[in-house]
Parts: sequence; structure tokens; C-alpha cells
Amino acid sequence: MVQDALVVAQQVAVLFLLIGVGFFCAKFKILREEGAKQMTTLLLYIIFPAVIINTLAIPFDATILGNMGWALGIALLVKIIGIGLGYLMFRKTEYNDKVVYRYAMVLGSNTFFGFPLVQAFLGDEAMIYVVMSVIALNFFVWTHGLMTMAGKGSFSVKKLFVNPGMIGTFAALIIFFFSIPLPMPVRSSLGFLASTNAAIAMIILGVFLANANFKDMIMNKGIYLVSFMRLIAIPLIVFVIIRPLGLSPLLMQTMMIIAALPSAVQVSMFSVQFNRNAKLSGEMVSFVTLCSIITIPLITLITQMLS
Repeated sequence: MVQDALVVAQQVAVLFLLIGVGFFCAKFKILREEGAKQMTTLLLYIIFPAVIINTLAIPFDATILGNMGWALGIALLVKIIGIGLGYLMFRKTEYNDKVVYRYAMVLGSNTFFGFPLVQAFLGDEAMIYVVMSVIALNFFVWTHGLMTMAGKGSFSVKKLFVNPGMIGTFAALIIFFFSIPLPMPVRSSLGFLASTNAAIAMIILGVFLANANFKDMIMNKGIYLVSFMRLIAIPLIVFVIIRPLGLSPLLMQTMMIIAALPSAVQVSMFSVQFNRNAKLSGEMVSFVTLCSIITIPLITLITQMLS
């Protein structure tokens, strides 16, 4: 029980060491923010879809399919809880700040942080359930997220379905459902691309962290509230709801890690794109990510103690 929490802590520590590499590169001008943005494009358009397809390029399995349905449902539940809690809070906050706080409570780092952490700790089958959580993530990014950050008239069905994550997911699901074998060169290429995910994602996070104002960050009470809700309250609420469902231990552990992930870098990206408080979003994502090195192992330990 405690051993598993320590394993998670070790894996989180590995990811933070990689974040440290990005932080170092940014501070010593080895990698600038513009370069990190280009790496983010590579990650979103090439590497994440490769991870998704590589994960689901397995023979069809009815048991796994059933767990995939549960994973999708629980991932949607995590987002709904975040939306509900967000609307209860920050009512009197200035609009450009309020939308950033609320979006950060909903959008977890399923891809940047979830993919490498779950793969390292729980293995390939658990990654299938993370992919299902990414479907829920993409749905909320291009519906609730877009309307929150850009306004209600910004929703587009095309953006919901025609984006790298969803295209990669649809391709992967077809491969899984029809047990389509991939040629060895294709499978190997996907594997090599997928293996770069953790390092590149964490280095990018490190670059963004290096540009954060730590003094302003620790003085902002709203950031502490979002951190508590995102990292502690939401995972515990999810646990209380899904505990009686009799899920497999692997699915339970995977979804609790998904529920406990820090806010995603996309919060900062949307803030910049739609002229919200980009400074606040960068500081908040940085702070929540730093706190998660303690909270993710803690949530894992609590889950195992009470399961």
C-alpha cells in the first residue's frame, strides 16, 4: 500500500527532474519560450496522436472495452464536478481572472502529465483508460473550454471533431475494434515517437515554469483555492462516487490518478490566445504542478487505504 504510493512518488519525482531540465534550459537561454511553443505543436500534432494509436494497436478485448466505457464515464464525471465547483466560486472575481480560475479547475493535464505518469507507474493497459479520458478532455476543451475562454459564440462542431487528438483517437479506436495489425515499421515508428512523450512534455512544462513570477504566485489566494480543489477536493469527491462500483484495481488506480492531475498547460495557451489573464494562468499552472508532486502520491495512498 505505502510501497505503491512511494512508487508513484518516485515516478512523479522523475517527471519533475525532467521539468528541471526544461527550467535549466530556459534560465540559461538554451531553450527559449518560442522554441517551447514549437515543441508543443510537435507534441500536440504528432507525438500525442502517436501515443494514442500505439496504445490501442492491440487485439480487441471485450473486458477492456467495458473498462474503457467506465473510464470515459468517470473522466466526464471529473470534468462535470470541476465545472460545478468552479461556478460556485469566484463569482465576484474580475471576469478575465474568473474564467482562468474556472477553466483551471476543469482542465487536467491528462496528456502532458497523465500519459507519462500512468505509463511509468501502471503500464500499457492503464494507458488505454487514459486515452478514454483524453476523449472527455478534448470534448470539454472544444465545448465548455472554448465557450468559457472565448465566449459562447465560439463553439464549432468542426473544432470539436477535427483536431489532432480526436483524429488520432478515432484512428486508434478503429484499429482496436477491428483488430487491424500494423506493419512492423509503422508500429516501431509509433513506439519510438510515443517514447519521447514524457521527456518533451516535461521539458516544455519546465520552460513555462521558468517564466513564472514565484513571488506573485505565492501571494495569490485564488491560486491556493484552485490548487486545493483541483488536487484534493475533486479526486476525493470522485473516489466517494466510484468506490461502490466494484471497478478493477487497475482501472480504479488509473482514474484516481487522472482525477488528481494538475491543471493543464492548455489553460495558459487559451489565456494567451483569447486575451485573458495570461500571467495569472501561467503562475497558476506552475503552482498547481509543483503541488502535485506531494498530492498525487497522497491521493494514491488514500485511495488504497480506503478501497
